[in-house]
Amino acid sequence: MSSTKPPRQAEQDRQGDLGYLTPDEAERYLRLQRRLARTTKGSKRRKTVMAAMRQIMRRVRWRRADFNAQAAHRLTRRDGHVVVEDLNTEGMTAAVKPKPDPDRPGRFLRNGAAAKAGLNKAILDKGWYDLEVALRAKARYTGSTIP
Repeated sequence: MSSTKPPRQAEQDRQGDLGYLTPDEAERYLRLQRRLARTTKGSKRRKTVMAAMRQIMRRVRWRRADFNAQAAHRLTRRDGHVVVEDLNTEGMTAAVKPKPDPDRPGRFLRNGAAAKAGLNKAILDKGWYDLEVALRAKARYTGSTIP
């Protein structure tokens, strides 16, 4: 007997999608976002929820900066010449253009904007520019060259 329902994605399968968030922090952040949606703008409760969300994102920024510093240190100590690809992240993360529906004026066809938003988030979460800045800073002390 086979089921027609797709298998549920296990928690550990989604680990790579979290970026610098731990699974518990991702769950807490999601709950805080839901709580934020129920608060009144300008209220004290909203400020409390926003502070909790900022604290989680602050830890993410620290983790990203720590990873970039460690990776830059390893690369510049091990290699005398480090090449960084010039990626156009602004172009890679640009919004998709809307597709007008020819049959119904004023309406639009599906254009994959939700999938593109997820890709944009993943690209920006990596912090490629910060890694390049860390590499150039570390290279000054180790004598490595970065063209």
